[in-house]
Amino acid sequence: EATERLVTNHLQQNKDDKKAHMMLALFYKEAGAVEHAETIIDRLLKSSEFELTEQERLIVSGELQKIRRERPLDERSSTGPVNRPGF
Repeated sequence: EATERLVTNHLQQNKDDKKAHMMLALFYKEAGAVEHAETIIDRLLKSSEFELTEQERLIVSGELQKIRRERPLDERSSTGPVNRPGF
């Protein structure tokens, strides 16, 4: 809880900082909230507000593919994360 609050506060203070978004996505991934991580990563990749280097884009895209590949088959969707109660 405290870590999530710290990371989200940092993001709120630095809304245009791609690294703040990456940090929050990493936190959610490590915390097991992969749906949240997927949403953030997808936004990083699709939004024109973040200028990712080619290397950053490859790394972030790889993480997104890994998250989607690790999702159970019955929860996979080509459109993005599955909405679950509580998230």
